[in-house]
Amino acid sequence: MGGSSSSLLDESKCTYIRGKTEAVIKNFSPHYKRQYAVSFCKHIQNELEQNRDLQSQFLKIKPPGSSSMVLYEGEVSHFAEDLKKWKERYIVIKNNYAVESFESKEAFQKGVSSKTCVLPVGGKVLITGEEYNTLSDKHFPEPNGSSEKENTQAFVVPPKEFPVYLWQPFLRHSYYCFLDSEAQKQFSTMLNDCIRHLNHEHKFCQIEVLPEKHVEFAL
Repeated sequence: MGGSSSSLLDESKCTYIRGKTEAVIKNFSPHYKRQYAVSFCKHIQNELEQNRDLQSQFLKIKPPGSSSMVLYEGEVSHFAEDLKKWKERYIVIKNNYAVESFESKEAFQKGVSSKTCVLPVGGKVLITGEEYNTLSDKHFPEPNGSSEKENTQAFVVPPKEFPVYLWQPFLRHSYYCFLDSEAQKQFSTMLNDCIRHLNHEHKFCQIEVLPEKHVEFAL
């Protein structure tokens, strides 16, 4: 082997190799017998059920839908950050779970670019000003350390009775408002679904980019 010439094995080496081989086969034999029995029974089952459709043992993954599929659309009062006031906008949520706002339904149908596009990953949906203020106080406490509760007014005053606040850490928050509770519930439920899907995909991507580690197995 290598740089030296090979020589015939003597009797002691042959005996050693034969013993090691027999030990390995003996250790593996019980596993082989069990697996052979399972395979043989499966073969008999297939022979008896030739006309039966075989079912895959693998979990089926639902194929991803088209990103152009619209999950939600409608006229919504939306606080425009650039104008610092509420505007009636046409909100569209597609299968990529991004919340897009358009100037009007006609602008969306004509393929005009959206005014805003928010990806609500890591966000939290709130439907009352009290909830929003509580979360704001938790993340941005009073500098003097006061713990007294005050009925402070929300930073953005909703023009209608049923608001929806999209809280995103380290990002600008989004504000929406509706005329009735049913529309509020429908939109907030859709936002929560978007957040759930995006959070799951984000965690999956984080797992995928982890560096590979070298693992050694002791034989």
